[in-house]
Amino acid sequence: MAQQPPLTPEQLKRPPLPGDEFVLQLQKQKTKKYSELPAIYQAMVDGSLEREYVEAWLKDSYYYWDNLYRAVGGCFVKINHEELRSRVLVKMVNIEGKQLGHEWNGSNTPAYEELWLRLAEGLGVPRAEVLAWKPFSRTHFSISTLALYSHGYEWTWLDGIASLYAGDLHMYECMTQARDALRTRYQVPEAALAFFDAYLPDTEQDLQWEAADLAYLCCTTERQHTAGRAFRERLDIENQVALSVWVAREAEKGSDRVPTHIP
Repeated sequence: MAQQPPLTPEQLKRPPLPGDEFVLQLQKQKTKKYSELPAIYQAMVDGSLEREYVEAWLKDSYYYWDNLYRAVGGCFVKINHEELRSRVLVKMVNIEGKQLGHEWNGSNTPAYEELWLRLAEGLGVPRAEVLAWKPFSRTHFSISTLALYSHGYEWTWLDGIASLYAGDLHMYECMTQARDALRTRYQVPEAALAFFDAYLPDTEQDLQWEAADLAYLCCTTERQHTAGRAFRERLDIENQVALSVWVAREAEKGSDRVPTHIP
């Protein structure tokens, strides 16, 4: 994995932005870089995404939710800031299932990956099919890159928080739209939407502390530069994941036949 280029003296001479302005700048960068929902979510929202591709999206996305803990865990092990470390630990428990902490929180909510399987079943996709699905290469390498950056030297502990913030901003927007589309356009039963009932409130809370901690801890020019870079890199990774099924769909509808059921 290639090392990031060092910051130049000219970059480091500039004074850091006030914390709130830095976070606002990150949000503006997201809006500028990816101003619209990924195409597959846009099609889902307007109901034009064919059912077979909705099913392919459900199956291919399972790989994301099944491996998300690797990126969060990679950030967690680097942190020696006690309060921040505790917040990231809670995020990991949410991902792997609040039932892990039943003795303390009284919750029986299972892992996101299990709730995703139940969502697929609600659309009529057997969990065996989801578990047997081999992810598209684009999805596989995007998640692998995310894990490497999170565990390795590319991202510091604070860069990791910026990455979490980018991923949560992206996915919160996508999953909010996906929930409504699946319920209204594709008639997924309310009981099968439990994934969203768990994920969306969790992520809404995470976004609050992520923004606050970035505003406070990104207090130097160097920290703001590297955290901003990690933020943008995570956005690119997330959008690559969102492209996988859409690219296959467009290829099938064009001259190049790509069998989406056998990725």
